[in-house]
Amino acid sequence: LTARQLEHLHRYGYPFVLEDFRFHMTLTDALDEPTCAHALNSLCEAYAASGAHLPVPVAEIAIYRQAEAGQRFRALHRAPLGGVEAVQEMPA
Repeated sequence: LTARQLEHLHRYGYPFVLEDFRFHMTLTDALDEPTCAHALNSLCEAYAASGAHLPVPVAEIAIYRQAEAGQRFRALHRAPLGGVEAVQEMPA
């Protein structure tokens, strides 16, 4: 992480905020059908309004865990897309 990202991590609990923001998706428990439909429609509207009509490349997937509400997220696992051999376990 850069010095600025480390500062963000200590201040906000996540390094990729403000000018270092990276798109990510936060997953939840199961959503009921009306909530899921509303969320999907909202995301589609936001994407359409963004003007981003080109495919978005995805280079890796990372799993984060928040032990309790209000605590910082901790990286558990990071997997660059491109093959099983690229999987990287995060230190505990």
